[in-house]
Amino acid sequence: MDQTSQSDDETLLQFMQRFAQGRDPKNVVILVNNIDAALRAQKTQRDRIFRAAVRKNKAAHLNSGEVLSYFDCENVMVGLQLETGYSVRLCNSPELVADIIITYTKALADRPFKKEDSFSFHGDLGPGATRKALKEAGDKTGLIWQHQLLQYPGVSTPVASAIITKYPSPSHLLKAYGNCSSQKEAESLLEDIQVRRGAGVIASTRRVGASISKRIHFSMMCKQASELLSN
Repeated sequence: MDQTSQSDDETLLQFMQRFAQGRDPKNVVILVNNIDAALRAQKTQRDRIFRAAVRKNKAAHLNSGEVLSYFDCENVMVGLQLETGYSVRLCNSPELVADIIITYTKALADRPFKKEDSFSFHGDLGPGATRKALKEAGDKTGLIWQHQLLQYPGVSTPVASAIITKYPSPSHLLKAYGNCSSQKEAESLLEDIQVRRGAGVIASTRRVGASISKRIHFSMMCKQASELLSN
């Protein structure tokens, strides 16, 4: 039997479970197209049979089949969502179907960029730094990355700038962490980066330091929010 065909003795729930077998329920979206038109057509057919019965036409003996209401359809769709976890969307026009497909297509295309954005903090971007200002700035990624680094205790603007010079974005730093042979090496990755302070005869240099290096590594690589909050 074709996987996309429903057999006569198969319920809608059984068919959808078979069709979506092996797929994550969160990734299954069922579009119910033009249900209003189908119910209107059913009502028209039922009225036609009723009129034939009144006229004692031969068609009056035809079996009209089970009559479904909109309430029945809603119950089926709600039950399907509860039993399977699938998302069920009602579409009463081809335009709405197209809009939904475009929405999901755009969301899938934006996923790689959202992963990059997840490393940027937007709650507090620092004094005088608004989202609009960052959006209009030439180096948006660099500015957001800088403000993220400035939120770590002990990280000044010169320290953040020194780190950004070596690792221009969070993804560059994550890649460097991934190339480390041990956790200890990763924790000390930023430790020896030179930070320049001042200019001319009063210029000086210092290292980022072990404490800041370890703190940034922990924050970037932490997979449990509870651990991040407790530190």
